[in-house]
Amino acid sequence: MNDIPGVRLPTALSKFKSWLGLSEALTQRPDTLPEPQGRPPVWANGRQALCETVPYFRAFQGGTCRYNGFVRGFLFDNSCIDRDFMDSNVVIARTSGGMGRKTKDGDMVPIKDQGESSIFEAIMNNMVQHNPVAVISGQQNPKMPSQMPYIYNILDWYKITHVWHEEYNGIIIGRLRLEKLSAGPSWWTPKGGSEIVQLGQLPPTQQTCPECRSQSPQIYLCGWMCVMWKCTRFWTLPNGLKPLGADLRYDPRFLKCHTWWRNTCEPQPLVPDRRFRLSFKDLSSESVKGIVCPECGCCIQRVEWARYKCENEHCSHVYETPHEVIQPEEVQKYYRPPTSYYAPSNDKWGENVVWKLLFRDNYRINIFEVEGGKIAHLIANSTVNEETGGPDDMFRELQEADMGAKRACLPRDQHKGETYMTSFMVNYGMPYKFIAATAEKTFEEAPAKAIKLARSRLIWAVKMLFEQDPGFNELLLVQYMSEQKMDYHDDGEAGLGPIVAAQSLGFGSEMRFRQKAKYYFGVTKSQDTLNERPIQGCFKYEERMRAWLELQTLPAEAKKLRREQLVKELGLRSKRSPMDAITLRLCHGDVVIMVGSKLQKYYEHSVTGADGNIRFALTCRHIDPASLKPEQLPATEVLPDDIHYDGSQLPQVPSPPPPPQPLE
Repeated sequence: MNDIPGVRLPTALSKFKSWLGLSEALTQRPDTLPEPQGRPPVWANGRQALCETVPYFRAFQGGTCRYNGFVRGFLFDNSCIDRDFMDSNVVIARTSGGMGRKTKDGDMVPIKDQGESSIFEAIMNNMVQHNPVAVISGQQNPKMPSQMPYIYNILDWYKITHVWHEEYNGIIIGRLRLEKLSAGPSWWTPKGGSEIVQLGQLPPTQQTCPECRSQSPQIYLCGWMCVMWKCTRFWTLPNGLKPLGADLRYDPRFLKCHTWWRNTCEPQPLVPDRRFRLSFKDLSSESVKGIVCPECGCCIQRVEWARYKCENEHCSHVYETPHEVIQPEEVQKYYRPPTSYYAPSNDKWGENVVWKLLFRDNYRINIFEVEGGKIAHLIANSTVNEETGGPDDMFRELQEADMGAKRACLPRDQHKGETYMTSFMVNYGMPYKFIAATAEKTFEEAPAKAIKLARSRLIWAVKMLFEQDPGFNELLLVQYMSEQKMDYHDDGEAGLGPIVAAQSLGFGSEMRFRQKAKYYFGVTKSQDTLNERPIQGCFKYEERMRAWLELQTLPAEAKKLRREQLVKELGLRSKRSPMDAITLRLCHGDVVIMVGSKLQKYYEHSVTGADGNIRFALTCRHIDPASLKPEQLPATEVLPDDIHYDGSQLPQVPSPPPPPQPLE
């Protein structure tokens, strides 16, 4: 190239030739790039840690964080494509969306037109209203001018200066140009290096499209083109030809232009003020979010209930979380005022559920019978809650003691770094192996007497109501902050006994039961369950029962074909969610008992977010030691309960007078 259209200054041409060689060298592997001259103010080695800590990037998927029609932040990592560009001041990238793999193991590439997508509209809103965005670079970003020191690195605040469309291998994609908001030095500039062409050194140029009358700068060296994708002259050079990919190099006047903005103030600090986060002493949902380490800038997740520990192996910063103890009387609501009589019920259930009501030992007891088992809800009154060692005392003690509860670590997925559940857990007694590994202790190691008290109370409740010894040898303590919840799941893991019981302490929540989708709808994505007798309350129960009876009369070779026909005839689909069959309103002191192994097979349950700031769920199970591997067994034997609670010894609710006798 011997000249730049519109630029005849020899110094500019010389600088551009040098810059062009440098920009082509920046497409090398990230691990071969030079070191940066500084370090990021905030960084993270996990996606969840990043999203839980910085308020300007809460996107757990994708590279764009949007909220209410605006963009808050961009993450650029290993999904860069041709003509993406990053230097010390300017970023050029595609807008998010429209990506996929042409082959099963291939790289992610644009596969569909983007046009004016919702992401594109949000980007336009930021540009028009002068809203800055935060930019984050991943360690695998090949377009960075220097090697990124951490997996996720906060760069700076940027202004969106230009948005346009271009063709990319026959696909229309969106593009945007970002320019660093501040004029100060950039920490990611290569060590010992500097920008060859500074912002504003080359005069910009733009033209008006003769067809759509829109103005746009000359973006590429091969010539000016209209970049309005609905225009008939879109992506067409003045000679009427489409540009070739090899000719599409950015015009330095476009790359290095300086865009004036009326607002150049940061919308908020890149390093969030942790005093704001840690002022939530009432355990609101915001207090589970991360903080930035004041010593090294690492994003610290709140993995432990009682403290934050810096995840940087070279840093030892620890912050003990403040917490004010909430008194039991603060958790009472207008629909459950304290009473020494039987408490009211707010439970709901469907027409296919058999309901029975009992009043016993200060509990109003709702028993629900469904196919596969029974669910009992024991609703406590003030006599139960206020007794010595009862729910009120247990609630205070669990708040005051450091129970060692942690957020359980989920199995590895496509995210970088560790991924944790939202609620905090610790397991006592036999190890309980479900989707996530929890912290484990023996009953003797429990720092609060409430753990043994809860096990003894739940054993008594099962014996009182069902006249069975459940043999509970495990207790899972789950500590919820406000709005935290447990999604639909079952307690049907291998080795579990048929009875599960739970004590609820603190603010109220809802526990919901529904049939699993494969039994409710009769189909899954890959198979049907028409070979099994349908269960009461399922979708199109009567029609499916007739179909099941018909299938019993057919020979084996004819069943498969007939099942496929029945799926279409009955209109069975699995894309919707089943209806809730039972909704329990759990309040302080309540107990829930689930009886029947088939209950866990057919049904699943969830717990919604607490209607206050803190809730404890203490759930007991029997775990068969033979179901565990030798290395999974606890070091010491789990002994039978050494506290023998008996709720029948409490003062009882006065019995109502007998009904009047009819006159003879």
